[in-house]
Amino acid sequence: MRWYYGWNVIAVALVFQAVTFGMALFSTTYFIPIWMDEFSVGRADLMWPVLAATLTIGVGAPFAGTAMDRLPIRYIVSAGGTFYGLGFLALSQAGAVWQIITIYALLVGAGLVMAGSVAGQTLAAKWFRGRRGLAVGLVTVGTSLGGSVFPPLVTFLIEAWGWREASAAMGGIAFLLIVPATLLIVRNSPEEMGIEPDPEVESPDGAPTPAAERPTLKTGDILIDKAFWITVLAFLPASFVFSAVQQNLGPLADDLAIDGQRAASLMSTLSFSAIVGKLIFGAASDHVDNRYLFWCEAGLIVLSTYLLYLEPGYTGLLVACAVLGAAGGGTLPLLGSIIGKRFGARDFGRAMGLLMPFLTTSSFSYVIAAHMRDVSGNYDGAILGAFFVMIPAIIGMAFMPRLTR
Repeated sequence: MRWYYGWNVIAVALVFQAVTFGMALFSTTYFIPIWMDEFSVGRADLMWPVLAATLTIGVGAPFAGTAMDRLPIRYIVSAGGTFYGLGFLALSQAGAVWQIITIYALLVGAGLVMAGSVAGQTLAAKWFRGRRGLAVGLVTVGTSLGGSVFPPLVTFLIEAWGWREASAAMGGIAFLLIVPATLLIVRNSPEEMGIEPDPEVESPDGAPTPAAERPTLKTGDILIDKAFWITVLAFLPASFVFSAVQQNLGPLADDLAIDGQRAASLMSTLSFSAIVGKLIFGAASDHVDNRYLFWCEAGLIVLSTYLLYLEPGYTGLLVACAVLGAAGGGTLPLLGSIIGKRFGARDFGRAMGLLMPFLTTSSFSYVIAAHMRDVSGNYDGAILGAFFVMIPAIIGMAFMPRLTR
C-alpha cells in the first residue's frame, strides 16, 4: 500500500505539540519551588504564569482557528515556534514575578496559540476522514509525549546549570525542533498537494455528510448548535480536574518531601498514561459512540480523585497519576472526534477555536487549588471539589444529540 503523506504531517504536528505543551504546561511546575524561594512569594502567585498563557490561548484560539482554515498552517506554526523560543530565552533574564507572568502571557502564550493543539488537531482533521479519530489521537499524543520527555530533561538541566540557563536552553531547543520541520513538511490538506484524501467511513454515531457537500458554517451557526454547548458542559469539568492536578503536582510532591527526580517521574507517569489513553480513545472514537467513551473517561477521573483524597504516598501518587493520565488523554481525541463529526474538516479550525476560550477557563482550577492549599494547609478541599464538578458533566453528555445521516 502506498504511503499516505498525511502521516508525515501528523508526525510533525506531534513534535510541535510535544515541545509547546511539554515545556510550558508540564515543566513549569518544577520551576515553582525555586521561584518561591528566589522571589519570596506563595505558590498561588506562581500559578499565574501558566494561567496567563492559557488565557492567551482562550483569547487567541478563535482567531487562530479561523486563520488555519484559510491560510497556510505551516507559516502560522513556524511563527508560533519562534515566539515560543524567544519566550523562554526572555524568561532566563526575568528579575520579578510580574515579568515571568508577562512573558508567559505574550510570547509563550502566542506560541501555544499558534503551534499548539488547535493547529495539530486541525491538520489531523483536514488530512484524515475515515480514520480521523485515530489521527487526532496520534497527533495529540504529542502533548503527553512532551510531558514524558521534558520534565526529566528540565529538572536535570535545572539541577546541572540553574533555572536561568535551563530556560535559555529550552528556548533554543523549541525553535530548532519546531520551525525547520514545519516549513519543510507541513501542508494544509491533501488537495493542496494533489493527493486523494483519506476516505469517509460510517460512524456508530450516524454517518456524517461528506465534507465536500457541507455548506461552510458561520460562527453563529456553530454557537447556536446544541452539541457545541453540551461539549463545553462535559469537557470543561474534565479539563478543570486534570489542569488542577497537573500544575499542582510539583508543589504536592514538595509537600510530601519527594525529591526532584521522583517528582518528575510522577509527571512522566501522568504523561505516559495519557499517551495510552489518547491512542485507545482516539482509535475507539472511530467505532464507538463518543458518549460512552466520555463516560469511561469521567469514571476514571472520579476514581483518580478518590485515590488522591486517600492522601497516598509516592506509590499511591503514581497510581493516581496513571489513572488520571489515561482519563485526561481521552479529552483531546474525543473533542476532535466530536467536532470533526459535527462540523466537518472544512470548519474544524473555526469550531475548535471557538471551543477553546471556554475550556481554557479551567486554568483557574490550579490557582484555586493552590490558594485552597495555602489557606487550609492541604489539598483535601480542592480534591473534593474536583470530585463534585464531574457530576454535571456526566449528566450533560446524556443529552448529546445523535448525528443524523
